[in-house]
Amino acid sequence: RRKKNFISAHPELPWASYCVALVCCILFLCIHLSGFDGNDTEKAVLYGAYYKPFVLAGEWWRLVTVGFVHVEPWHLFMNVMSLIALGRSMETLFGRRSYLLILLTSTAGGSLFLAATQANGVAVGLSGGLYGLMAALLVYVFHSGAYQNPRVRSNLYLVLGMNLMINFLPGVAYMAHLGGFFTGLIGGILATRDAGWKLLQKNTMAAAAVLVCVLGWLCWQNRAIPSDQQYLSTDIRILREERLYVGEGGIDIAEILRHLPVPVLSIELPHLARAKEFGFAEHAFRCIESAKKYM
Repeated sequence: RRKKNFISAHPELPWASYCVALVCCILFLCIHLSGFDGNDTEKAVLYGAYYKPFVLAGEWWRLVTVGFVHVEPWHLFMNVMSLIALGRSMETLFGRRSYLLILLTSTAGGSLFLAATQANGVAVGLSGGLYGLMAALLVYVFHSGAYQNPRVRSNLYLVLGMNLMINFLPGVAYMAHLGGFFTGLIGGILATRDAGWKLLQKNTMAAAAVLVCVLGWLCWQNRAIPSDQQYLSTDIRILREERLYVGEGGIDIAEILRHLPVPVLSIELPHLARAKEFGFAEHAFRCIESAKKYM
């Protein structure tokens, strides 16, 4: 069977890449044009950025949506241009479905590496997915024999060298890049249609299963967030000014109190908005009445 050419004279338009780029641009505009009262970091979290406390709270979709969220214009521009450049060849080589699967799983893989190795933080950008695409393209270059071309080989060294240097810049989530690269490498091997690679693909699937188990264990071991880690100002505002009455929300207060070693003598419930609405006396009365059910 004939292999697809690495460079086609009439390449198909990378529609999948265009769609992903469009979503990234729309979210970028939402972050900067929305009326949400907060800084850019808080807005990014609102629109799907990776934020470990929220991921641990059950918002696992942030492992993927982080790739669509960008705050800085240069970051968005660089990622969109890289995405389209890679998509022009890879959507044809791997097919749009496999291409998107590699992109999204690599983004999630990069986020899992972050969750497994870092205590707390906010991350944005499609870089993890892009590193995954580069890894998958690297698999194709070796499988097709294109690496034997000196020009292709020199360009490959240049691209890999530049992206390696990027990881030493301040503020770069290099663990997300590493996780995305490994995930894309696995995806590229599994997406390759070659009967001679059956054994390699089986071994790759086994290695991927082990990697997922190890990441899961590391995420569980690293689930606690140290008290000295900086939380978003919105979290601090909620803790200081917007606590609900006892029993409101989804927290099982009775179960928490039951496991405390000493009796609870007081519960603080500051909520400035309710104090202004009901008056301080009425708000205090409601706090007491709600706490009596559990104390």
